[in-house]
Amino acid sequence: LSVPKYELLLFAPALSKRCKLFILDIRDSLAFLDYAAFLRHFMPNFLAAPLGDLIQRVISSLQRRALRAADVVTVANEGIAQSLKHPRVVVVSNGVD
Repeated sequence: LSVPKYELLLFAPALSKRCKLFILDIRDSLAFLDYAAFLRHFMPNFLAAPLGDLIQRVISSLQRRALRAADVVTVANEGIAQSLKHPRVVVVSNGVD
């Protein structure tokens, strides 16, 4: 499962049960994202901060579940690899990072 959008992480546990080997491709690290900063472009800070925090917690939870379901995790660079806690992370350089 290649994850261009974090919503797809929702399906990882179910997909892993249907595969002999479940490989999860993570394109970005949540450690590098700040949803509150993004939301501040569209709403006041008193709304953006808690909503950004909520989004971050939900996506972090989805990512933890997906990582538990994965046999192997592929990432594009060492920075992403270091931000993940999984015993089998493989860096597959994409030539961009």
